[in-house]
Amino acid sequence: MIGRDKKTFLLLALWAGLFLLGSIRVHAGQTNTTPIFQFVVFYYEEDMEIRPGPDMYLGGVVHGNKDIYLSPGASLVFTNQVTSSGSIVFHKKAGDQESEGGGTTTFLGGTLTNMTPYYMPYYPSNFTNGAHGIVDVPPKTESATIGLGTNRLYHQVDMIVLVSNTTVTVKGGYQVNGEATVALSSWTNFISTNVTFSNTREAATIRAVTLDVAKLRAWEATNSVAASFRSILGRHLNSI
Repeated sequence: MIGRDKKTFLLLALWAGLFLLGSIRVHAGQTNTTPIFQFVVFYYEEDMEIRPGPDMYLGGVVHGNKDIYLSPGASLVFTNQVTSSGSIVFHKKAGDQESEGGGTTTFLGGTLTNMTPYYMPYYPSNFTNGAHGIVDVPPKTESATIGLGTNRLYHQVDMIVLVSNTTVTVKGGYQVNGEATVALSSWTNFISTNVTFSNTREAATIRAVTLDVAKLRAWEATNSVAASFRSILGRHLNSI
């Protein structure tokens, strides 16, 4: 649920130029590919429940692979199209112990229902974490060219950035330098590890990592490590 519960959903902030990072794709009916980063909210497996208390504005495309339940407490506004592979329902989901929100819902970009679901690309059934295994960091012993490793996005990107608390490690992608670590202190030009925000619902302070795409572009245009990556690839970096 978006607003109160703890169910997992994918909330993607859209920055200018984010297509640099858009290596994850979803398949609609296994025939077309759509960049997942076009969605501000994308619910893959469960019903979507949006039940905010205060006013809420969602400024991007929203999609749910099942039903979407809307019961806002105040004003809920979707500025772009909302699509569902099931129905869009204007009340709380059965089993929700909270009272109905009583607010209003506005669709500025229209709605579509009963759409063909969007599916992730094929993934091996023996991924230990299901479809999520595509984006997981692989075991150190995994080969990028054999078996499961050939499906892992980690092995397909141009540059790898690993963050552990305030420690940042930068590597080239498999096709760049075999995923070898590079001596790069200038990552501070485009990555921040000291960002925090408050999660009132959980009564917790969240530590976040931010990557500034505009600064990344500027860094790539002048940095010698990025130049060496471009020389090997024959193009600019387009996935991290």
